[in-house]
Amino acid sequence: MKEDKLLVSVLVPAYNHEKFVEQTILSIVHQTYGYENIELIVIDDCSTDSTGKILKKMADEFHFTFIQNEVNKGIVSNANVLNKMAKGKYVSGCASDDFWHPEKIAKQVELMESLTDDFVICHTRAYIIDEKEKFLFYQANGINFTGDIMPEILIRNGIVAPSVMKRREIYEKIGYHDEELSFEDREMWIRISRNGYKFAYIDQPLVYRRHHVGNLGRNLSENYDTLQKIFNKHKNLYEEYNMVEEYHYTMFIIALKFNYKFAKKHFKQARKLLIKRFPIRSLIALFIPHFFFSSTLIIKIKKVFKIW
Repeated sequence: MKEDKLLVSVLVPAYNHEKFVEQTILSIVHQTYGYENIELIVIDDCSTDSTGKILKKMADEFHFTFIQNEVNKGIVSNANVLNKMAKGKYVSGCASDDFWHPEKIAKQVELMESLTDDFVICHTRAYIIDEKEKFLFYQANGINFTGDIMPEILIRNGIVAPSVMKRREIYEKIGYHDEELSFEDREMWIRISRNGYKFAYIDQPLVYRRHHVGNLGRNLSENYDTLQKIFNKHKNLYEEYNMVEEYHYTMFIIALKFNYKFAKKHFKQARKLLIKRFPIRSLIALFIPHFFFSSTLIIKIKKVFKIW
């Protein structure tokens, strides 16, 4: 007799990834957990390449829900649409340029079912690969984000987004993603943590996160703006955990890469930490042009130092 398994909703927001999206979908379809136990929902966010056509063809073949946006809505809006459609006990998302290890869902469901209900997130280690699937290094600092991840999450985010599996009910308890932000993950982890929920971690690489020029990082000014909004929204937490100075230190480092005026704004409140541990990467940021941070050269450097 075939074992009944819990339904897992897998959500894929896609945009201009015609070279990668087929591999993304196939890695989900071929999960050992069984495709019959997976609800796959995919949105193409008005791609300007053939991503939408590829997905439409695959939707016909594999019978998943496919939504074609007529206008570009952005990652956070699409994340909310997808999560509100999900029906599974567990929900997991994958970017359209990443892909999964065949046992990802099976291992995560097994772990989550063994834990108490206050563990609402499970994330894993990741393989970092380049555009041609050449292995670069492991992203493994997620091990520092287990159990109660406060206050670390206020300053750093070691959680690999495409590795995450959530209990769907968490959205009913704390709400959906904040669409005022340019990216959705960090603020959600803060909200989950501040409400007393915990994070589980599997120290195995179960996701392949692609590292290429097109995704070397979010636009620096958008990144800066979103982190500033997160700080303003959760300022009481930064004050409670004495992380205000750490916040300004982090923002100073980010701002150095694209706007000296913004960096100066944070210098006064971060100066003690800067004097104590002014990093080499900040000195480099003072003298290297912004375009360097989105060049192919930075990929080679990141590979050597094994950083994302």
